Amino acid sequence: MTSENRSTALGELIRMLREAAGLTRSQLALEIGLSLETIRNLETGRCHAEPEVLKALRLSQSMQDLAARCTAAGIQLDLGANGVGGKP
Repeated sequence: MTSENRSTALGELIRMLREAAGLTRSQLALEIGLSLETIRNLETGRCHAEPEVLKALRLSQSMQDLAARCTAAGIQLDLGANGVGGKP
């Protein structure tokens, strides 16, 4: 997978998680301390997500709440340091 494809795939995942958490781009940007433009660029694959950004996403209250809701529904949402993924 090329770097560009990874950025696009990660951006799509970030968008899906944000939407599943019920957040707008603006709300997510505010919660993790990034600009709206940065969130937009991440979601569209126009920029690469730095490790610090991924950590901020993983540790955000909204993502933690989403992981808890998934667990309650019997879905494992791994927000670990090595990546993000889900398993039924």
